Amino acid sequence: MDEERRVEFGTEESSLIMERPGAKNVLVDAINDRSARPVVIGLGHVGLVEAVNYAEAGFQVAGYDINKDHVKAVNEGRSHLHDIEDSRLAKLIESGNLTAYDQPACLRDRDVYIITVPTLLTEEKDPDIRPVENVAAAIKEALSRPALVVLTSTCYPGATRDLLFDPLAKEGFALDEDFWLAYAPARIDPGNPDWPMTKIPKIVSGMTDDSLELGKLFLEQTIEQVIAADSCEAAEMTKLLENSFRLVNMGFMNEMAHVCHELDLDAGDLGRREFAATVASEIVDKLGQPFKLDDDRTVDVSASIGIAIYPDDGTNLDQLVVLADSAMRQAKANGGNRFEFFKKKDAKAA
Repeated sequence: MDEERRVEFGTEESSLIMERPGAKNVLVDAINDRSARPVVIGLGHVGLVEAVNYAEAGFQVAGYDINKDHVKAVNEGRSHLHDIEDSRLAKLIESGNLTAYDQPACLRDRDVYIITVPTLLTEEKDPDIRPVENVAAAIKEALSRPALVVLTSTCYPGATRDLLFDPLAKEGFALDEDFWLAYAPARIDPGNPDWPMTKIPKIVSGMTDDSLELGKLFLEQTIEQVIAADSCEAAEMTKLLENSFRLVNMGFMNEMAHVCHELDLDAGDLGRREFAATVASEIVDKLGQPFKLDDDRTVDVSASIGIAIYPDDGTNLDQLVVLADSAMRQAKANGGNRFEFFKKKDAKAA
């Protein structure tokens, strides 16, 4: 980051917190040896997963949520998410690595603040940023030691600066002395066991080089691949692009579903047939060989494809969808693409 940008985010006021010698290095060591005390603010479909991941990584994690029912359930080892089993949650509660709170007093004496509050739309269809503003106000009251603040909520480009940096700086807290500030948009695929949050690449940015370094280091404790963005605004925009891309595709398919309805066609069936035919033709082109299903049955792929592309009923199509899905899962389990395990089997037979 160039010197001009450093000055832009700097402050001429002295540190509001009596800075510990080498505060950044102290936090680096605390993250690496798991003695850092993180708090996840918001225990929804993103926050609870984040809290569990860091607790399983060895941190003593606090989870803060204003929903008393969620907090009570978490502390009793009851998960409100399909991705988090009760037994998994209960183990962390019993070990003391995860505790949920419904009072802001839990925000004091924390080394890392992970903000995962929802930013939905108001009745006027404007972004509701009040949850982030409320968190910023709570952190201002609680901040008593140099700490890393990481915003993950979906926000407009410039929100990290407007909603977190500006309020903290106006309060007298000095960036890179009293706090470090990063933005890392939440990326999660709920209900997909093949792609848990830890395997989904994560983007991170920082208001300064030190903020980026600390943010990236902390995320790497649970995320396999962390990618640095040039600025917080760039990272904020990537989240909007990703969400918009998904929305456009879903909206398009919804419109096509209406067209199919008017033509008395089954949109879901057409989509599944397209998927089955595409996978089937690729398998024929590459191999056209039998392969072993998960339950040890052997199926002749070529014969199944011949029936399924021109089916007389939906049963054979369903079988092919299962067949293709099983093929891809087996290939992935073997560490390759969905055809690699065929080649391995052929080589072994030869």
